[in-house]
Amino acid sequence: MKKPASRKNLGPELEELRVSLVSAIPIIGNELGSILGRKLPRMSARGRASLERKLDQLMRSTIPHIRKLEELRDKPNVDLERIIALDHVLTGFLRSAGWKLRSGADPWEALLQLAAKQAIAPRAKWAEAPTYIGVQQALWDFLVHLYTHAAPAQISSAIDEWSGTDDARRYLHSVRLIEAASRRFRVQLPKRLTDRLLLDLQQEYTLSASIFEARLRVLVLLAENVEGRPQPWAFWRNENLHNLLAMAGRHKSLGAVVSSIDRNVRNALVHASPVVDLASGTCRFEDLKGAVTWTWREFFDQTRGLTLSVLAMIRFDSLQRFIHAQALVRNLRYFRNTLGG
Repeated sequence: MKKPASRKNLGPELEELRVSLVSAIPIIGNELGSILGRKLPRMSARGRASLERKLDQLMRSTIPHIRKLEELRDKPNVDLERIIALDHVLTGFLRSAGWKLRSGADPWEALLQLAAKQAIAPRAKWAEAPTYIGVQQALWDFLVHLYTHAAPAQISSAIDEWSGTDDARRYLHSVRLIEAASRRFRVQLPKRLTDRLLLDLQQEYTLSASIFEARLRVLVLLAENVEGRPQPWAFWRNENLHNLLAMAGRHKSLGAVVSSIDRNVRNALVHASPVVDLASGTCRFEDLKGAVTWTWREFFDQTRGLTLSVLAMIRFDSLQRFIHAQALVRNLRYFRNTLGG
């Protein structure tokens, strides 16, 4: 691969970093394509040159202030200078990302607006369903509890541990599938039970249950961490659904989440198909721990309810980034006012 051209105005000490970042572009593109489920188009020479210019602009605008932060490390009575340096660093990142900031504008307010925009629920009709709204509110209340009882850094550290695992990568692939499935939702309740409907419901419930369990592991990790019972991710990834539901049930704000799934039905579908009586229109789910019988209408409603809950649960990351930004900006503004800045 052709070596990227040097930018003399960056200085020799930054050239190695710039070359490494530019060389990583194809790797990052391949990884994004894998997550999105499609091959990204090859970047043109013009597009690559534009990206390199933005990278140069970012480095020129932020490196001096990052150096300033390094100089101020461990020095007493320079908190206001640190905050001002952080202002400049964030401004550089936002402008490089295409955010238009007027001179003297508060970059932290812009960060809040960006985080709030990402946290807005989708415009799809299903996002207006009471189940979706109820679970999303429950997750927001859960986050408020977390950030009321723990430092933002403690919460971020726990999430970062999960984000660096193969489990997180598999979760992202599953999210792509459930979002694709949501675009094929039936507008009206089917009039009768058919083999095709039964197969569709089995596949949807099984997929949603898998994502539900993956998300619940992260929620329990955070809840137990804040309550003073931290465990490494290796511990949580091996916990079964029964134990996860029991631990999540101890947290009142997760009640709407826990009630979204029937563990016996999930276990039955993982190991076999339900016993269907077309005459009575019932489905019997047999598990080692017992059996559950639903009418096909209940099967449909319960499946859709679980999927709507999961669609709300995958928005947890956006809600967490928003409330984390709120906590960060609130703390910075408090310190700035205290210091007279």
